[in-house]
Amino acid sequence: MTTAPVIRALLACDLDGTLLDDDGAPVAGIVEALAELRAAGAPLAVCTGRPLYSARRAAERLETDPVAYACYHGALVVDPADGRRLRHLALPPDDASALAVKALDHGLGVTVYDIDEPRELAREACRTRSRLPRPRGRVARENCVGPSVTRLVLHGDAGVAARLLPDLIRTWRGCMRVEPIRPGYIVVFQARADKGDAVRLVATHLGVPLTQVVACGDSDADESLLRAAAGARVAVGDAPQALRRLADTVVSQSDLAATLRRVVGTLL
Repeated sequence: MTTAPVIRALLACDLDGTLLDDDGAPVAGIVEALAELRAAGAPLAVCTGRPLYSARRAAERLETDPVAYACYHGALVVDPADGRRLRHLALPPDDASALAVKALDHGLGVTVYDIDEPRELAREACRTRSRLPRPRGRVARENCVGPSVTRLVLHGDAGVAARLLPDLIRTWRGCMRVEPIRPGYIVVFQARADKGDAVRLVATHLGVPLTQVVACGDSDADESLLRAAAGARVAVGDAPQALRRLADTVVSQSDLAATLRRVVGTLL
């Protein structure tokens, strides 16, 4: 029987803008650095807004085998050793269906991620059953999304998406996270999706104390990730001021590989 390697420290990192550049390629030297750190007992836990299948492709480009994937900003946490889902925070079906209908009614497309499988939602699947008013300004409609959806992506005309966004945020605040990702694209997660919570879950699962966790990220979405790491916190590239203030170290992407060798090395 093969003995599982001892994990002496955990590297919890975002992908885009952190380990990967704007073209989706590994930043300079990071492939070699990740290999060295893994061999020394500090493997990678991926913490990303990406779907699982996309995060796995990124790990292949990084030439590493992560010990955990925290995807959809922590809504889906998977142990790749056995494929077990450690967490799956599904969208509330009725709320997600009502939001999807509203987007469709305004001419936007809706991509539904059933756990990790994307499909386009057809307008015909969301026929109105009743127009009786409901709380939060919704109407009673057939549940057209499903019970195990991790994420919605609304897409279409950038002007329509921009005009609709404030109302979506206001209406579903507290039960779903509604965020713009680029012009014409809006993403919807479960309200409790949180990278920091995901890292704490992974650390407990792997038996790694948070004092041995190093986190690095580059955006507002990584603030909870850095807060969870008691070992070291690294802000990368053009990170926002809130993330920079939280970090122990702020580095450019070109210096990230050397920085991780140094920072993680102090914990080994």
